[in-house]
Amino acid sequence: MQYDEHTYRLLQEHLDKLPIGFPTTESGVEINILQHLFNNFEAKVALCLSLGNASVLTIQKRFKRKFNNAVEPDKLSTILDKMYLGGSINRSKNEPFKYSNAMLAIGMFEYQLGHLNKEFMEWMPSGWKIKRQRLTLTDVLAVACASQLVNKKQFV
Repeated sequence: MQYDEHTYRLLQEHLDKLPIGFPTTESGVEINILQHLFNNFEAKVALCLSLGNASVLTIQKRFKRKFNNAVEPDKLSTILDKMYLGGSINRSKNEPFKYSNAMLAIGMFEYQLGHLNKEFMEWMPSGWKIKRQRLTLTDVLAVACASQLVNKKQFV
């Protein structure tokens, strides 16, 4: 599949503004992770989300304004549900559904725990070095794993 590197960089920068950011790395592995979680169109849809819940119609308007491209509400709803089921975004519990960006952790990484693959795990090494100091990935992964243990009542 052909990836638009610019779209993924915009998405990384967008997600990095969330409380638990999505930092730039020296290796650029963050782009691999985003390409694993989102196809090009889904990355553009995710750029139209925020941390607050938004309806399909709100997201549709944002997409039109941001990309000068109309997408039908039914198609957008199907794409958003696919993204939610794939663990890349959040969705409200009740219909009509509303959608929001998921943070790296607790969020996208945690949502992948049920279907992790070797490649994804290789992108998330404990030594992931970030270009600026905030939380290290080790900190973020520790929180995500601890959250899983608490949710499953598996204490060490």
